[in-house]
Amino acid sequence: MGVGWLRVTCSALNRKRCERRHKVDMNKDQIHKEWVKYPTGKIPSGAFCQSCKRFNVRNTTVQLIAVSNGKILLQKRNLNPEKGSWALVAGYVAWNETLEESMIRELKEEMNLKVDNLELLRIYSDPKRDADGRQNIAVVYVGEVTGEIKIDVYELEDARWFEFKKLPKNIAFDHRKMIGDYLEGRSKNG
Repeated sequence: MGVGWLRVTCSALNRKRCERRHKVDMNKDQIHKEWVKYPTGKIPSGAFCQSCKRFNVRNTTVQLIAVSNGKILLQKRNLNPEKGSWALVAGYVAWNETLEESMIRELKEEMNLKVDNLELLRIYSDPKRDADGRQNIAVVYVGEVTGEIKIDVYELEDARWFEFKKLPKNIAFDHRKMIGDYLEGRSKNG
């Protein structure tokens, strides 16, 4: 998720006022604990925050099915939700970024890798796709990655290449479905 998830709560223009109003004077660990504790925010879903002048709406995330030499790259999460599970490279879309720029940033932040030939696979918008009620909308890309893996140890415990037929059992969120949809599309297209 990189530092982008820290910027999701309020717009840059209103951040100072919102931080004072919501008393956001915390370090990275404290912020993450609060984020996990309140998956849909402290104000009700769909409500309007008078301080930051934003509605509490669904967030957009990007995921990458990173492939190389017939294998898929997965990362082992070091943070909740789903700490200890394997997942696709993923994160929140930050302000002033395109979806593609966000995906490129997340891959660089989390694993120090670059992506070539980024292609849209599918959008996942089922409100029930997140077990904790976040209702994130996921935009999933496929791309070939290059570089040497260097993980962000705050967010990740490990990162590895897996053969598609030998995926780990504990895959986070609905990422196994995303991988399955990719494989199904690949088999249809030859």
